[in-house]
Amino acid sequence: MVKVIKVPLPVDPVPQKFIYVIELGVTQAHYLVEMLRSRYSGSLTATQIVDGLIQTGL
Repeated sequence: MVKVIKVPLPVDPVPQKFIYVIELGVTQAHYLVEMLRSRYSGSLTATQIVDGLIQTGL
């Protein structure tokens, strides 16, 4: 199961900014992390994680 929740940033003065909370099932999370590790080898940045989510169709 993949669940994406858009949460407004309460302390941010720009109302158009949001945090996206992505809830993944264990299998999906494991697949995503392994795919990202093999591609980027090492620590992951937020951009790399988002790229991975897009690539995997999540």
